[in-house]
Amino acid sequence: VVVVVSNNRTITIDITEKVNTTQTKTLQKGYHYLSWSSNTPILSCDVTDIGLQEGDWVFKYDLKNETWLSYNVGLSGDIFEIKPYDCIFVGLSKIRVINIG
Repeated sequence: VVVVVSNNRTITIDITEKVNTTQTKTLQKGYHYLSWSSNTPILSCDVTDIGLQEGDWVFKYDLKNETWLSYNVGLSGDIFEIKPYDCIFVGLSKIRVINIG
């Protein structure tokens, strides 16, 4: 899986990671890539369950429609499903402890 952020920056993500691996990470304010390692899908409007808070953003690239989906926690945006092996991009307004799985 390759995620293209701009014309000059790509990131390759190894999807051979075992699904249902618990991830607990302390992330600084800013933007971060995360792999969805849980067997259980989640909706973008429910990302407070993993530690995101109001004012944070979650993004996912829709390969079928070739567009970014985004949701601003506590406000509004696209409601989309995050499934096992998906890569999400989060924008954090403060330090957060994220727990996936």
